[in-house]
Amino acid sequence: MGYGILSDIGNLLVGILCRELVPEVILHGNNIGLCSPEEHGDLNLGIYLYDVSENEDVLAAGMKSMGTTRQSYPSTYLDLHYMITAYSGSDMKFRAAEEQRILGKVIQALRDNSVLSEEVLGDGASMTAKIELQRMDRYEKLRMWNFPNVPYKLSLFYRVRPVEIPSLKTRQVARVRDVTFQAGEDRIAFRASMVVLVIDDFTGRPVAGSNVRVSISGKMSPVVKGDGYYVFVNVTEPSVTVLCESRIYERRAEQVELAGETENEVLIIRLQPNASYPMPANATCVSGKTQPGRRLLFWSGEGKGYRLLHDYRCQEREGGNLIAVFNPDNKAVEGKSFFICCKGEKEFFTIVGKSGQHYRMDRVLSRDYKKIGTAVIPVYEIFADKEGNFFLPVAGGDGQKIELACLAEDEEEEKRFELLAQKNNVVTL
Repeated sequence: MGYGILSDIGNLLVGILCRELVPEVILHGNNIGLCSPEEHGDLNLGIYLYDVSENEDVLAAGMKSMGTTRQSYPSTYLDLHYMITAYSGSDMKFRAAEEQRILGKVIQALRDNSVLSEEVLGDGASMTAKIELQRMDRYEKLRMWNFPNVPYKLSLFYRVRPVEIPSLKTRQVARVRDVTFQAGEDRIAFRASMVVLVIDDFTGRPVAGSNVRVSISGKMSPVVKGDGYYVFVNVTEPSVTVLCESRIYERRAEQVELAGETENEVLIIRLQPNASYPMPANATCVSGKTQPGRRLLFWSGEGKGYRLLHDYRCQEREGGNLIAVFNPDNKAVEGKSFFICCKGEKEFFTIVGKSGQHYRMDRVLSRDYKKIGTAVIPVYEIFADKEGNFFLPVAGGDGQKIELACLAEDEEEEKRFELLAQKNNVVTL
């Protein structure tokens, strides 16, 4: 929603209340709107944004990667505070009862629609927002009613949080190719053999600092850059294994061929959170037990805005491994896996890089796909640990239920689950 988040959230609240109150409680949707108690006109229900504060629960976790060469600055997260007041035009005898009836329906409506999902917020929103009835005593409410010429009316006080205003400020990230160390008067130069960018697959943000240990085969350590990049220098082996180990992420081992020209490549490794990950309160998770080491693919029926920008032809564009996909939130998708689906058939692929306006896949698809009628669905790829346990955070959810499908690598038939939003759902595979 960008900088228009303040008015957009207000309009979302108006839309919810119009849907739930009209015509049963309030006759026309035009009688519900955004207004100050001093200037409510002919509205029967007014929503007033009386305060905006910085959210204290969500920490802006550093720069956000936009591909391999550009990063955006951290977003601002806010709490929006609303006063909702009913204004009845009935006779004095019935006015109080009608206003209380309106407010009672508002409480019911906002409880039933208490979560604004990423899809509802739109425009690349990175998390859900919650609508919460605030606990305030009578004196706090009287203090908030700062309208000396208007007598106090019974009102409801709500908070919507967190809402995000993304930063438009970006910076170019120069790829590290040479590293120089200085000890006293001596300067020692090294040639960078490989640059690794580690990304949290749940948040889409770089993982840096003490949260992860990156190495080659557990022996060679990289030069750690502050922006989430790990630089390996003077590697002589043509083929290496990059290990990512962490207390809060699943262990990841990536085989990398260094022979040949790799000058324009940054290896992006995506890490899946494990059960020790500090999950936000509104996260929906799925966990369970299966065969040790088993590869599992999870996906939701909705594509979250991804789609083909052009028809795909497997015999074109450098052997058919380039594809034009619309990226709805402009986050780095290198290393992310997808299904491409058409007429009941689907294929699995992983994006490994970018070439101009196209993404480079790890394979050539088996057939052509038309832009119209083809779905592109992001896939969560995880592996059960040595004891067969698996854990996956999937989304914030819409306050009700989430449809999720799963396909194990040794099975042909997918399984479908209905998850409770904002809960850890235990499933059997």
